Amino acid sequence: MVEVPDVGSRVESSGRFYFRKPGMVRWEYTQGPPQTVVGDGAWIWLYQPDLQQVYKIPYDKAFGRGGLVELLAGRKGVSGRYVATMEKPDAATVRIHLRSRDTGAGDLDVTLASDTFDLKAVTVKDAAGSVTRMTFDEPLRNHGIERSLFGFTPPAGVDIISDSDAGF
Repeated sequence: MVEVPDVGSRVESSGRFYFRKPGMVRWEYTQGPPQTVVGDGAWIWLYQPDLQQVYKIPYDKAFGRGGLVELLAGRKGVSGRYVATMEKPDAATVRIHLRSRDTGAGDLDVTLASDTFDLKAVTVKDAAGSVTRMTFDEPLRNHGIERSLFGFTPPAGVDIISDSDAGF
């Protein structure tokens, strides 16, 4: 769910999230606005079939030096970018608050299962005030996700908007 409080806008989506180190991600949104996001560690591809367009963004520009993917990828400098605190809101969960040291960056709240440390939820608050809340159900770890899942070839006939076109 993405919420922009100042505008009163809210978008809810659901789907599947895949992650493989180092920094490969795939989101397949199946409910809500359809889209697929694929990251191979070098590029992020954002495919929006309803608009017949694909954004191709360099990985570092898409995620910068922060955010969930950077955290999961284990990229360097997390302690240099965030001040971390932890709480145990209930017996089943542990919550880690990551407050950005940079006023122009966002903050993260990461909720883990206290017994397995499986990822349960993430809230990302960006500098503009938008809030993205993600919940994770039925996590599967170490299931040998094929590397090919993190490749993307744009469908024929779609517009490709690249880094230089969009001014990212």
